[in-house]
Amino acid sequence: YLHGMINHQLPGEAGKLFDIPDAFDMELQDSFEVVYINVETTEENDVIKTVKSYFYRGDCDISWYGLKNGFDVIRKEQASIIEKINRDMKDRGRYLKRICYEPGVGGTTLMRRLAWELRAQYPTLILKKYNEQTARNIQKLYDITHGQILIFADSNNIEIEEIKNLQFELKRMGFAFLICYMERKLKGLPVSDAAIYTICLLYTSDAADDRI
Repeated sequence: YLHGMINHQLPGEAGKLFDIPDAFDMELQDSFEVVYINVETTEENDVIKTVKSYFYRGDCDISWYGLKNGFDVIRKEQASIIEKINRDMKDRGRYLKRICYEPGVGGTTLMRRLAWELRAQYPTLILKKYNEQTARNIQKLYDITHGQILIFADSNNIEIEEIKNLQFELKRMGFAFLICYMERKLKGLPVSDAAIYTICLLYTSDAADDRI
């Protein structure tokens, strides 16, 4: 039964695909939405996720099926953010970067679009909740794929302090990763932080140090 197996594949070193065992998938799903290569196939029979109007009305986040089929508007910032993510991943660092956005401009949709676009290049996760197993499960995923891990998180679900704690835990484990934190910001509030770098702003700012 290939359908289920295909949905548990993630990319890793040398462009290979790696099968994630069902038991480990269940562990990962406790903290993450795992962006498998063919993740959209799990939604093809879902009456909500395959209908545009539910997303447009704000009843649910954009689905993987919706991303495949272009339910969203592609933001002009998308290409430059992907370029910066790819550059940081090439560095094989242990980074935390922020993407700041104004409420209502579609930050969560952009996060999911970025995860969709990059899922075939990197093992890609969206953090739903942070607990004592989260970092260890990321380590286990690295041990399977040997590819640097791309992690997205949304400030609607995860506090910045939790993200900083996760980065600290992962740094001690010694493998390459990038955490992209989507941060809702009200216009006029400063976004500079010596320990964190902003990838892109979805609103304009006069402060030169708000961008890299």
